[in-house]
Amino acid sequence: MDHEQIINGALRQMVEVDEELLALLGSIAHWDRLAHGIDTDTSGGSCDLCELFLQERSAIDCDGCPIQRATGLSGCNGTPWVRVHKAQFRLAHPPGIPVHASAGRREMICPTPSNRRSSS
Repeated sequence: MDHEQIINGALRQMVEVDEELLALLGSIAHWDRLAHGIDTDTSGGSCDLCELFLQERSAIDCDGCPIQRATGLSGCNGTPWVRVHKAQFRLAHPPGIPVHASAGRREMICPTPSNRRSSS
């Protein structure tokens, strides 16, 4: 291996580490927004680490994610995310009310542009 290959390999590693660090900082900022009620989205699409490490949008295939390395589990299992996600689901879907009825009631209270009836 010549010097150029060694340098290129080292540069690639530095870029990968920088991407991971930026994603980790983005994830921390996202959790700060969640904690302060500024954001409510706990899906993988709102997490910079998930965006970087999830393969084919599968929560079981996030190899390389620093959270997975720290917990030894995939899909953010073993982190506060699980409790937060479950709590959000319970709030959105009260006991005794089928999930589809709860979602429908929420849409009637806070209609989105796609489900508003026209007044014609």
